[in-house]
Amino acid sequence: MTDRAFLSGGGPVRSGKFRLEVANYGRTPAFLCNYDVHFSTMAEVQAGPQEVFPRYLYSDWIPTGSTPRALRILDVTAGSDVVYGAFWYLDWQKQAHIFRFILAIGARAEELGIAGVDESYTYWD
Repeated sequence: MTDRAFLSGGGPVRSGKFRLEVANYGRTPAFLCNYDVHFSTMAEVQAGPQEVFPRYLYSDWIPTGSTPRALRILDVTAGSDVVYGAFWYLDWQKQAHIFRFILAIGARAEELGIAGVDESYTYWD
């Protein structure tokens, strides 16, 4: 079995801004193709899975062992206490992969996990 790229992402919230970051914790480079990010409330995400789409194009290599790379800074939507999204990428063999994330923000930012949400929010392959 060959080791491959494993992207992870999310980011911090400071002064009402969310810094979307991505990093590669695998052993080979990853080619990041697209990403998506949304703000929501805990009640909305606990009510059921929300879809993500590869709506933002990003065409660059994410090297192995990389420190988190900032992709963009977004204003946090008023009333949101959750941010979720996904990264679509190719490994060195050009096989497609996805990594999804969900994070608590605001007063709940210290929580490491979010209870009561569909497992699709943390799906990765």
